[in-house]
Amino acid sequence: MIFGASRPRRPRNANRRERIPSRETEVPADLPPKLVPSIRQLVATGIALVHTRLALATIELEEELQRLLGACVLDVVSMLLL
Repeated sequence: MIFGASRPRRPRNANRRERIPSRETEVPADLPPKLVPSIRQLVATGIALVHTRLALATIELEEELQRLLGACVLDVVSMLLL
């Protein structure tokens, strides 16, 4: 005997209307943000992106200047020893 076979089956659509909430009682989804705050956020993100890129470029420039200075010092030392 199959488990639960002795129990009568309920109709497939029974209580379906009770389980599915009606559209009238549903809470409306959050509305999309307004245009002006979205543009402000976009501009703020763009400014932050530019700021980050400039900071990275500054660090790269400082590292290159240190390498150049090190190479110049080694050149001077090699000329003195030559």
